[in-house]
Amino acid sequence: MRTGKRKAPRLEDLPEFFNIKDMDGLFPIHRSTLYRMVDRQEIPAMHMGARIVIRKEALVQWMDSDAGKRLLGRGSNASQELLFVKE
Repeated sequence: MRTGKRKAPRLEDLPEFFNIKDMDGLFPIHRSTLYRMVDRQEIPAMHMGARIVIRKEALVQWMDSDAGKRLLGRGSNASQELLFVKE
């Protein structure tokens, strides 16, 4: 039996390709909002049939772009802030 909350993923622990469910908790954004952001092409993603696939490298580049920093409310090295989170 599981107890407590699921541990939030770290960017460095995600595989090269992943889906929105895999990154749930990576950002302080609800999963349904992430789906809307993909639909509006605010987050780089590929549609493979009904699946949405995100490439880690594209996400890191987006996070460090002006659009990613603005939406995430992070500093100049947004991806580095998430890569090296201290627990």
